[in-house]
Amino acid sequence: MRRPGLSSQFQLFLIIAAFFSCTQVLFAREPNESFFVWGPEVNGLQAAVEFIPEKWAYKQDEKIGIVFHVRNVSDSRIQFVTSNWRNEDKCIIKDPNGNEIHCNHTIYLGWVDTNRIFLYPYEIVSIKSSSFGIAKNNSQSFGHPVGHYAYLKPGRYLLCYQLRFPDIRSSALPDEPNDWIGTLETGKRKLFVYVDRQEPNSLGKQ
Repeated sequence: MRRPGLSSQFQLFLIIAAFFSCTQVLFAREPNESFFVWGPEVNGLQAAVEFIPEKWAYKQDEKIGIVFHVRNVSDSRIQFVTSNWRNEDKCIIKDPNGNEIHCNHTIYLGWVDTNRIFLYPYEIVSIKSSSFGIAKNNSQSFGHPVGHYAYLKPGRYLLCYQLRFPDIRSSALPDEPNDWIGTLETGKRKLFVYVDRQEPNSLGKQ
């Protein structure tokens, strides 16, 4: 005997699976909004940057995962185009005296997914991006998947990003008249950097 409602449940599963397959740019994880620092509103949108993982401090030579959150603070739907690598964004880092630290930028030439996002009032979308690397000296560099990296001495800094929309233009996803076009700055996040002072290897010692 066939269980009632089984087919409808299966159809719902297919709908959910299709939704997630079409929105690869979205970060399928519940964001920790307690760490969000929202930037200024620009034409109905605000942005924040999240560190993955969120910690009180990060050591030199560490790679920090980056996720951008964009929210609609207007009373109408807003659409924009974004990729899941965010090649054209600018990373801004300042020391406690307000001096800007040089930030290196690696352009990724591989294939990236591009999506048009439709964001309704009060909705938030999470966008994956490249990682941020903390270099331990001026000559250190990082490879994929790091997009931005900087030599940071131990201390505290303020970090934010300027997000450009669209960051990638593609014939597969041509511009539409209602697309949001412009630059959106995230809120400034505190970034504490320390030196990892590991103990000497004691293997073989009694």
